[in-house]
Amino acid sequence: MYTPFTQVNRVFCVFTIIPTWNMYLIGTQTLPDGSRLPPLPGAVLFYCHPRGGGDPPFYLNSIFSIMIIATIIGAVAFLPSIALNIALACGAPLGAYAMNARYKVIPPEVRRAFVVPTAMQFVALFVLLSAGHVLPEIIPFMVTRILAFFFALYLTFYTATVLFSTAHKERSVMGSFAIVTSICYWITAFGTLPVGS
Repeated sequence: MYTPFTQVNRVFCVFTIIPTWNMYLIGTQTLPDGSRLPPLPGAVLFYCHPRGGGDPPFYLNSIFSIMIIATIIGAVAFLPSIALNIALACGAPLGAYAMNARYKVIPPEVRRAFVVPTAMQFVALFVLLSAGHVLPEIIPFMVTRILAFFFALYLTFYTATVLFSTAHKERSVMGSFAIVTSICYWITAFGTLPVGS
């Protein structure tokens, strides 16, 4: 019997879906045994079937699917910003992509200022992946939900400052990543709300 995807502890099946699971878009493909899926109530997008046996097949809700996808895209889009801050703190000549291109190489006395923002970005990345159920939850989910909305709002303001930067490279390159990251954070944050909220 095919069970709905409702249990949070099954989430690792989603994260490892490429190597271990066959995914079928509802209504577009037949199942491995040649039959088609029966009509299903609710917003169901995927039917997931294990390749090597083991766990039973399950359905993947479309809202949950979108949140997982947004979480992974947002995390990938956030990595260049984290890498840039680390590189700038280490003295890389990438100043054209930050701080309105005030410095080509960040002076040693200014580099210490990158420690807190970089640490905060790692926390934001962890919150995103936890809220999107990609990483296991090690803090209460209500706290994760609040932090997800906080960082979504924070990144929205950060994106605005980047887009108004006078430096072309910061505005065009880092601004593009910031827009994608902000959108994905909002999708993930709203995905943490109970259905019907």
